[in-house]
Amino acid sequence: MVIIILQMPKTCISPKAPSKPHTHFPRSNYDSSPRQHLPLPKKNAQSWSSKAWKWCLSSFSDYFLRFSDLEFIQNHNKALCLSAGAGYPPMVLFQIGLAYVTAV
Repeated sequence: MVIIILQMPKTCISPKAPSKPHTHFPRSNYDSSPRQHLPLPKKNAQSWSSKAWKWCLSSFSDYFLRFSDLEFIQNHNKALCLSAGAGYPPMVLFQIGLAYVTAV
């Protein structure tokens, strides 16, 4: 698996492509400016406290609560969220009370 991630398959590269194409980096002054490193808990706290995050959680919560009212979702259920993106669905399912939620 690591080989697949670190090495591009030869079938994806055109035979006429140069062996090491020239890329210009950084492309602007903004790219070269140093960025403050935030630890993951602090970064998550910033995201989770935003108005947009709370609005999305509310939207997903309304959606999943309908299924909970119909008893399709119960606390003892397990959930696997595929293509979870930013993580709204797994967080809402956990907040609703599902015992086990996994996001991919």
